[in-house]
Amino acid sequence: MDLKQLKYFLSVVEHKSFSAAAEALNVTHPALGQQVRKLEDELGLQLFERHSRGVRVSAAGARLIGHARDIVERFQTTRDDMAGFSSNPTGRVRVGVTPALGRVLVPALLEHCSDLYPDLQLHLVQGYADHLERRLKDQELDVSIVHSKIETPHIESLPLFVEKICLIGRPGLLAGLGDPVEPEALTRVPLILDERGQLTRTSLEGFLKNAGDRMPKTVEVQAVNIRREFVMRGTHCALAPRALFFDELNSGEVEARDVDLPAFTRTLGLATPRVETMSRSIAAVREAFVDLILQSAEEGRYGWQIARSDW
Repeated sequence: MDLKQLKYFLSVVEHKSFSAAAEALNVTHPALGQQVRKLEDELGLQLFERHSRGVRVSAAGARLIGHARDIVERFQTTRDDMAGFSSNPTGRVRVGVTPALGRVLVPALLEHCSDLYPDLQLHLVQGYADHLERRLKDQELDVSIVHSKIETPHIESLPLFVEKICLIGRPGLLAGLGDPVEPEALTRVPLILDERGQLTRTSLEGFLKNAGDRMPKTVEVQAVNIRREFVMRGTHCALAPRALFFDELNSGEVEARDVDLPAFTRTLGLATPRVETMSRSIAAVREAFVDLILQSAEEGRYGWQIARSDW
């Protein structure tokens, strides 16, 4: 059993046809069939059941899919990791970014790396900082934005900037609210929030519960683009960093109010492998990320402030 056989097997699974799989792999139909037969012979199992419209995976083949994908992915990750130690940054670096950074910083990061490191491939993963932190610890990311200090034998973190979570909405919905907004006032505003368990929402729920107030009736939407659509239609307000609505705030389409809640001011930083084990490729992405964030914070863009102390 070798890597080629597993890749060919997975292609047939995906396309449900030997002919379509061969075309996708740019190999001949007989060559593909030979590799799959070798795999079946070695395992002593039939992996596909042939029928008039193509093939369907057998019970044994279905069990093999997960193992095959894991092996192919591990091979790719290993090759990228080793390539990262070459003199010129190359290979793939998996980068975790928040939705706000995805809007305002990722385009500049991609342009920077494309210009300086043409052989470097960035694989971008978007999520909230607490979710990204878990994926980093599970070794699914190489570089990631995080909201708390991480110091392990393999990972280190650097605090970079401070941002505030604000109440953002059309001017009419924010009329009469102070700045900063008292947390209790949020119970009177139509909100569209993240799913339960997300850090911002959990902080608000905890405060209102301790104050004897109930959470307002809200719309729950995990997708950031849908939440933005609700806000821009003027039906709801969102709790989000200014960067997520940077262009709309500048144009006056929406307004932002700080929220008088300590948990809504947070320090974000960058977590990477420890310097002594960091590949050249990861180091290049880290340097670009840090430079772009600090430059934006120094210019006062997006409401960011440079982190002046440790976590």
